[in-house]
Amino acid sequence: MLRRVGKTNKDISADLLSGAVEADGIKYLISGNEASGKSSLAKFFFNKYYQLNLVPVLLDGMDFNSDLRKDKVLSIIRKKIERQYASVKTPFGDDKLKNEDYLLIIDDFHRSAKGKAMYWHVLLHNLESLAGHIIAFSDIQIGLLDISDNPPFENYNRYEILQFGPKERSLFINNWFRLGRETVEGDE
Repeated sequence: MLRRVGKTNKDISADLLSGAVEADGIKYLISGNEASGKSSLAKFFFNKYYQLNLVPVLLDGMDFNSDLRKDKVLSIIRKKIERQYASVKTPFGDDKLKNEDYLLIIDDFHRSAKGKAMYWHVLLHNLESLAGHIIAFSDIQIGLLDISDNPPFENYNRYEILQFGPKERSLFINNWFRLGRETVEGDE
């Protein structure tokens, strides 16, 4: 479960959030604690948007170190596409309009630019000049940047991964164990 941060503080499921492609582009920042499931959620979004006929590209924040020039960012994305896909219909180029079928999913964004927040604007500017669909996953501390004069994610819909309460945790554990037993019992 995710909670929209900012205007409405509305709770929404990841499945519902990923159910459509917005006309003006997808721009989400999803933050959570260290073990909140950000990487798993990134993979969920990858699969979900792939089914919606986009070309999701899974990136890691550490892919973007100190060289944040547009041509370097483009090169990194192209290499990731080559590793993740045997072929794609439209090659990823330096024109955002021609890349409309691509979705960049960046896990651990807070580790990009060697964790130096002052360079995130440059990285985001270059990413946004290449793709209209971007989902960034980051540590919960990234929300503290909202108090700055020019927060890097001001044009993004921001969501926070909600932690399970006792009731949800119990339900999850019971379902997990029941799933294992049904599989074992069904094999006999």
